[in-house]
Amino acid sequence: MNEKVTATPPPSTDPCAFRPNDGVVFATGLEREHWYQLTNRGNSGSVLAPYLPNRVYQSYPNNVSRVAMASAPRGQFVQQFQNLAGTHEPQTAFKFALPRSDVYYWRFYRQYEPGYQFTCESKAFSIYAHNPITYTLPAGERPNSTNEVSCFLQMMPNCWYDNRSMMRRCFDAEGVNTRSEPVLYCYHLDQPTGYGEKFRQNIGEPTYITSGQWIDFHMMMKRNTPDQADGEIKLWINGVLKMHHTGIRFRTVPELQLNAVSLGGYIGGTCTSARDQKIWDDHYMVATTFITDERFAALCETKTEWFDTGIGYDWDLDRRCWPGVSCLP
Repeated sequence: MNEKVTATPPPSTDPCAFRPNDGVVFATGLEREHWYQLTNRGNSGSVLAPYLPNRVYQSYPNNVSRVAMASAPRGQFVQQFQNLAGTHEPQTAFKFALPRSDVYYWRFYRQYEPGYQFTCESKAFSIYAHNPITYTLPAGERPNSTNEVSCFLQMMPNCWYDNRSMMRRCFDAEGVNTRSEPVLYCYHLDQPTGYGEKFRQNIGEPTYITSGQWIDFHMMMKRNTPDQADGEIKLWINGVLKMHHTGIRFRTVPELQLNAVSLGGYIGGTCTSARDQKIWDDHYMVATTFITDERFAALCETKTEWFDTGIGYDWDLDRRCWPGVSCLP
């Protein structure tokens, strides 16, 4: 039962072939019913996917599902988040371990249903550094430079409190909730309060998003050299660079590396969803290098699971088992 089978690389002509040198470590177009098993990442100490012995999810979290959509930007299926009035739902999300790296780019599409009310913070695709990977920093607690940091793509409501400038901001008239301001919400060593800092767009005029349209979000997070203020974050919206912050201190030890991704639709902060309403995501991708349009256009699923050793293993998605380990003959 402990036998491990090394993955066989697909033909080089396959546009979705696993190529360690191209930087892609996570990709899914959500076209396979059990895509969340194919894209799972694990390591021997991980509790991120707590379904031993294979460390794979067996079902969707509450109020999250895979649905067909004619307007999907890639393929036919998307991931749907159901917000429920008066709640933070969905409060849980798929979370996968990644190969450890000092830099990651992550990219995906998101749409809020027509008429969506942006009255609360809306969290999305997130990158983490856990040390060890089983550690979780409590919300509102400062990182200690060795244990955890993270960056969330987050959509802010019209009026929100900026903990860096210590002022409440509104970009539309009070009470208007038809637009949202994308920010990167990051935990780092010099954040102004116990909660993470909301980094705003700082290139050109801010881009605000509205409901009923697909938005292409592309982010980058680069760890600082230990004890030096040279960390960076970037955000592109529909292919346009809208944010680039430098001089950020995330860590003091080299062991604190990016090693997990979360695919969330949590409605949070101090408020809850104003009504029942939906959010849709499509085509998640994570890479150690810039994700070009050509690379992003390929409707691929990642082919391997990565362990901390860097050894790849096949997962049989159709039989939902490990070949040579848990698959019946």
